[in-house]
Formats: sequence, C-alpha cells, structure tokens
Amino acid sequence: MDNQGVLAVISGFSGAGKGTLMRALLERYDNYALSISATTRAPREGEVDGREYFFKTREEFEQMIEHDELVEYAQYVGNYYGTPKEYVFSNLKAGKDVLLEIEIQGALKIKKKFPEAVLIFVTPPSAGELRNRLAGRGTETPEKIAARLSRAAEESKQMDDYDFILVNDEVDRCVEEMHALIQAMHARTENHKTLIEKIKEDKKQKSAFTEIEIEKIRDATRNARERAIVDVLLSTGCRVSELVGIKIEDLNHDKLVVHGKGGKDRTVYLNAKALVSLQKYLSERTDQNPYIFCGGYFVKHDTKKANKYRCSKRGEWYKIPELVSEDSHMDRGTVEQLMRRLKRRAGIEASCYPHKFRRTCATMALRRGMPIEQVSRMLGHESVDTTQIYLDINEKDLEQAHKKYVV
Repeated sequence: MDNQGVLAVISGFSGAGKGTLMRALLERYDNYALSISATTRAPREGEVDGREYFFKTREEFEQMIEHDELVEYAQYVGNYYGTPKEYVFSNLKAGKDVLLEIEIQGALKIKKKFPEAVLIFVTPPSAGELRNRLAGRGTETPEKIAARLSRAAEESKQMDDYDFILVNDEVDRCVEEMHALIQAMHARTENHKTLIEKIKEDKKQKSAFTEIEIEKIRDATRNARERAIVDVLLSTGCRVSELVGIKIEDLNHDKLVVHGKGGKDRTVYLNAKALVSLQKYLSERTDQNPYIFCGGYFVKHDTKKANKYRCSKRGEWYKIPELVSEDSHMDRGTVEQLMRRLKRRAGIEASCYPHKFRRTCATMALRRGMPIEQVSRMLGHESVDTTQIYLDINEKDLEQAHKKYVV
C-alpha cells in the first residue's frame, strides 16, 4: 500500500466554494483524479459519458448495487447517484489521489467503509459570509437562500465527524492548504507498513548482541571448536572470510595475523577468553592441517566414516586425524550453519549471523572507551565513516560517555 493514492472526500456548505477549490487543485497538480459518479438520469445537452457522469440504465445501476460495485450511492429526485469502485480504486492503485465531492451522509458512510479515506469539510469564515456568497451568485431567490442556510445549520452539527476543517477565506491559500492536507496523508503510519517492517528488520539485523545474549550463545556451544569460533569472532571482530583463512602459523600467543580484503594483512588481538578457548581447541587436535579452523571429511564427504568413530553427536570429529582434511579450511557456509544452531540452542530472539559478532566487537570496544580510530583499524576499515555504520550506540551509552568525558 506504500505507493497507493489517497481517497479525499470533500464536503461543505452550499456556497462554501468546494467546487472552485477542487477545480483549481486539478489545474495546478497532475497527481489528482476527480471521481466521476454514475447516475440513472438522462444526459443533459453537452454532457459526455465518462466525463460528467457514467450514464447507466436503472437496471445497470441496480446490478452495480447488487454486485457491491459502488463506494456509496443514494437516490435523489427519482434517480440513482453513486460512486463506482472500479474507477476510484484503479486510480488509487495507480498512485493518483482521488477527489470525491459528496454530501455529509455519504461521506460518513465512506469513512465507515473505508477508514483510510480523509474527510475534509470546506466552510466560509462565518455564517454571514456564507449568506453573502449565496446572495452574490445572483441565481438564488430569498427563499432558496433561506433554505440553504437552514440546511447549513443542520449540516454544521456533523462537522466534528470530519478529519479536517478548511476555512475558505482566500482561494489560492486554501487550495495550497487542501493540497498539503491530502499529501500529508501519504505519511500516515498505515501507509508505510512495508517500510516500517523493513526498517525494523534492518535495525534488528544491524544491532549488536547484548551481554546476556553473548553469554547464552557461549553457553550454547557444545565443544571446544565451537567455543573458539565464537570467542575469536567476539575478540577480534574479524570477518568470517578472514576467520576461516587463519593458519596456525598466523598465531603468535595472543596475536593473530588475518588476511583481509584486497590482500591486506593486519594484526588482531585475543582477549583472555578467546586465548583460553583457542588453546583448548588446538590442544585437542593431532592432525597436520595448517588451518586453525580446519575442514573435515566428516563435514563434506564421509558421514558414514564419522558415525563409525561416533563423534558426530557433539561435533568433535576434529579430534580424529582421519576425519580432518589435509589442507582445506572450513567454509563460511559451515560457520553460518553453526550460528543458526547456536541461536536455536541459546533460545534467543535476536538474529545470529557471523557479521553480527563483528558489529558486537566494535560496539563493545567503543563502549569501553576504545577510540573510534583504533576500532576502525582493528576492523580493517579504510575510513572511520565505515566504522560508524557498524556501531550500535544508544542513549544510555551517550549518557555514560557524557558523564565520563564532559566535566
């Protein structure tokens, strides 16, 4: 519905100038369509079917009623008048804002049936001005003027039911105000459900893990290899492509050399948790594979062989040299599958994917006082601007930073 037009229902006292306003609106802007009514009355001289009205036989009109093809309808002086749905909604679907001039009872019926419609009531600035305008037409007898004023008094009782009241005291200003009111309806929340859901999902995707979520994920790991993957990602903020490409020779106590984008190497550091996890995992391996996170026949090729060694339940196939490949590393798809399993085991609602660990590492580092320039270097970014996109800083973070740094 995000690109759909607005159905604007215009009502007002006879002599308020609503017709003049609508004609001016159509002349100034090309995004409006004036709704054309259907009627059973005979065409008058000069009237064209589809321009002034859609002219129908009584039988045709009653079939439209039976088939629910009208937005609203009424009888007046023995003839039917109504608004065809097809014309209105085809224009709305095409992105046109549809103007429908209709009396109060019909307008309220439309609002009840189509709550998204906007109801605008046009009025002169005073009852005296309304009398002057009716008299100024030169076509009304004193009796007709009195009747119209009496009807206006009755109609005024339902002005409260309209979304907006438009005081027509100066045509040009009033036309622009009507245009502004209708265009503002495009910004209503219900018109942007798709966008809202996308933003929510984007925010969900881009947010960092909370500390509680981190601990639940760590607790959900089932072996030393899984724990090492989680802790190294959280400690270094490296990309998943960098993680799987790290070799054992790239490890120097608490330092890792990672091979980044564009063939650029950089040094990242392991915190105490990551160092302990990595050392434990590597101590369980006795194979000759050069990669820290090695590939395995268990994963890619030989499930039967893995079952033979009964190591599949906890994913500890890496402990058995026969199941470790000679020179391949784990692939990023395997890491992504692990993240989905960890999310399920941990019972967290937040999304869980490798890049979120990178974002979490950066956010946590900044919250604990690391300058953004150093965070950027840790992540291997060429620009601090890129780093800022990664960070998930909220008002609480800002408040704490202010207390620490602004004295």
